[in-house]
Amino acid sequence: MSTVQTKETVIALLGQPNSGKSTLFNGLTGLRQHVGNWPGKTVEQKEGYFTRGGVKYTVADLPGTYSLSANSDEEIITRDYIAGGKADVVVILADASQLERSLFMLADFAGIETPAVLLLNLMDVAQEQGKIVDAQVLEKKLGIPVVPFSATDVKHYDGFYTALDRALSERKTLRTDALSERYRKLEGFTQLEAMMPTQGMGDYAPLWLAAKVMEGDAPVTARVEELLAKEDRAKFRQLAGAVKDGALHTGQCKFDWIDSLLDRAVSGKKRFEGLSKFDRLATSKRWGKPLAVAIILLGLIASFIPAAPFMIVGGMLPSLLTPGLTAGLTAIGAPQFIIGLICDVGVNALYFAISMIGFVFGITLVFGFIEEIGYMARISYVFDNTMAKLGLQGKAIMPFLVSFGCTIGGAAGTRVIDNWGQRILTIALAWAVPCAATWAIVPMISSVFFGVWAPLVIVGIFLVALLHMWLTSKVFGRQLVKAEDRTGIIMEL
Repeated sequence: MSTVQTKETVIALLGQPNSGKSTLFNGLTGLRQHVGNWPGKTVEQKEGYFTRGGVKYTVADLPGTYSLSANSDEEIITRDYIAGGKADVVVILADASQLERSLFMLADFAGIETPAVLLLNLMDVAQEQGKIVDAQVLEKKLGIPVVPFSATDVKHYDGFYTALDRALSERKTLRTDALSERYRKLEGFTQLEAMMPTQGMGDYAPLWLAAKVMEGDAPVTARVEELLAKEDRAKFRQLAGAVKDGALHTGQCKFDWIDSLLDRAVSGKKRFEGLSKFDRLATSKRWGKPLAVAIILLGLIASFIPAAPFMIVGGMLPSLLTPGLTAGLTAIGAPQFIIGLICDVGVNALYFAISMIGFVFGITLVFGFIEEIGYMARISYVFDNTMAKLGLQGKAIMPFLVSFGCTIGGAAGTRVIDNWGQRILTIALAWAVPCAATWAIVPMISSVFFGVWAPLVIVGIFLVALLHMWLTSKVFGRQLVKAEDRTGIIMEL
């Protein structure tokens, strides 16, 4: 055990959603927390503790994010926790079965001067795919401990503890020379990096700050300008304002750097490459939306199958309860309006309530299955452009679908959306989606008052709902979701 450790050591777990952070957290601390992948599930910092060798370790399970940009509260909280010096060491988890994607978090971490350990989780999955990952090659390139790992296998934890001791004793930070060479080829990057403050920015290195300024990161840009001397601020604004498509260029640098890292570090036959025929069809620009609409309609129809028993039982209630209640109330001399209220209104209300419970249950069951098999993510992907016209992202389609069963469920489902303003706008629009109770009433009223024209009336009501959603998004969208805060969709398929 290193002598430089204090009596209490803080470990921060950093990684993308589904990287295994929560599993590692539970394995280290013995605590339990909800394992999900909606943004913000660990926004309120989750901490646990374990003791080893007389040293108390505090483990902070930071929010699962895809980057350290300022696209969401989760990302800002995560990076500020790390750069604020609260952690003695940062453990970065990467999915060994898909390193090309999962190492992007490591690339975004580069330039934060906190000791780190790279944990190659899901090594067992990578081996099943025929991939061989050489952790020693990666360690030589990165300059920090790199550990092959499987969070579900306790046999791997000894290797993790050894790497943790090394990181705490050697205090080595991530090597950034290869990445900085790529950054400095970008127009204006060198000038921006030279202007970055070296005090008042925590563990953020000038390299990291300059990259974020180029990406248009508003909080970082504002903080940097605040720390600069007054005579330098005009030049800084000029340099920052001259950057075009900065996020695209820095992102390309990061992916090129990742490719160079994996060169000679990953070998073996790559199985499961490419998309399946269904995936190609489900994400197709031409057929993706028609297929999604067809499956959604089939899902709504299928929702009536588990709902049928509830509806049958509910339909039997009037004939079973009304005669007995009427006779009993008449016998005790209850007023006629009380009898009518209980026997006609009350019993029928109970019937509709039970029927709606059945439909909501069916909707939840069917669409829960669609989400479980992964198709809901593909629906979000193909509808991203459509939702963008409402100022939203593709994930908003899921709360809208749930709202067909129950609007409250749709509102609760907005927690999958990254941005607070988009969540509020989605909730406002979800109220226009006809729920199960509406679908139960509208056909009946339409047939009573409009006869053969009832189908057209139903279609008209649906179109009015769409118009309502569009108008609401135009009126409130700009206030709730500013143009600069609108981000694209990032999610796993």
